[in-house]
Amino acid sequence: MTAIEPFARTDRAPRSRRRLALVHGGSHFHLQTLKDPAVIAHQPEFLYLAGLTDGDLDAFDTVILADRLHPELLRRHTAQILAVAQRGGTLVVLGENAAHTWLPGVSWTARPTNFWWWLEGEDPLIRTRSPEHEAWEYLSTNRRSGTTTACCTPTRTSCRCWCRRSPTRTATSTTPG
Repeated sequence: MTAIEPFARTDRAPRSRRRLALVHGGSHFHLQTLKDPAVIAHQPEFLYLAGLTDGDLDAFDTVILADRLHPELLRRHTAQILAVAQRGGTLVVLGENAAHTWLPGVSWTARPTNFWWWLEGEDPLIRTRSPEHEAWEYLSTNRRSGTTTACCTPTRTSCRCWCRRSPTRTATSTTPG
């Protein structure tokens, strides 16, 4: 039987003046992400959506909503979530959160799932918006497929993605094999 490792923060850097919250739903993939050193390096505070109370997001400059959160819980906290953007903060809503039911200006079009779009040459219909936003310092666009992926931090020297901050870095292949 494998023992479960207790969660422990491993960052030792001084806390950033800008506060980052990552709202999660407690799913196994959310909990695994909370332990990822690449996430911890950004010093987020982890907030469990089911335990969110009024005012919990008030102190954060950036709030990231993990993917596949319970839509009814998101709708219950819509006012608090939208307040982040309304006060000038950054709100990041990741995929499959029924955002069209609670986030103004978002629409949903049902599409078949194709897990092999890059092999079949299909356009996944992912488009870049607001390329001047500071988040693009940490994201890259795959020039071949047009998809967006997380990039290294600007100070990391072992970046393996197509990072726009340093053209000498190499792209990571998305082709299996």
